[in-house]
Amino acid sequence: MFLETVGKLCFSKIRPFFFYLFLILPFVGACLYLGMQSVYLQELEGQFIQSCKKGKNALKRKGEKEKFLEKYSHAAPYFLDTHIESLLFLQKEKRALRELLQHPALTDKREIEERLHFLEENKLLFAEETLRTSGQIHESEEKQRTPVQMSEEDLKKLLCCIENIPIDSFSPQENSPQILLTDFQFEKKESSLKTPFLEVEMKLLKREIKK
Repeated sequence: MFLETVGKLCFSKIRPFFFYLFLILPFVGACLYLGMQSVYLQELEGQFIQSCKKGKNALKRKGEKEKFLEKYSHAAPYFLDTHIESLLFLQKEKRALRELLQHPALTDKREIEERLHFLEENKLLFAEETLRTSGQIHESEEKQRTPVQMSEEDLKKLLCCIENIPIDSFSPQENSPQILLTDFQFEKKESSLKTPFLEVEMKLLKREIKK
């Protein structure tokens, strides 16, 4: 009876539209609250995912840094002198010229001797231009003094040594510092004896780790 009385009172005093609106207001409020909570939780989840990504990236950078320090902290001293400036180029042409000089039918040896003499002096030499030290890292900029002639195979061997990666049949040297090519130019040419070669010129950045 009580509910019937209340119902009659509501329908007689309040229009049905407003009555039903009043009834669904709690439901609407609950939906709005749950929606806001859902958005909030999604934002928290997004922040958590971003934090995880940042944490993973930080760990990855830390691991890469430790790996880098370990790899280059055992660099051989005077690596440029002993492993790069000591490289010999155009060895096949040298042997061919020496054999040609021994040929009994050759009358004019001057041009061949000049070319052979040049090839004997055809070596990489670098001049240190800038030296920087920051914590454990020592950097030096090395500029090639004069262009050097070499074959394609010679160039592969040289780049293998500089870049510290295998190239074709060539393997990198152990205990290499980090060496970066900051400038590199080459041009295909021919000698006066019509022998093809590459004329190479470069600048390097040498980076060593000091413990």
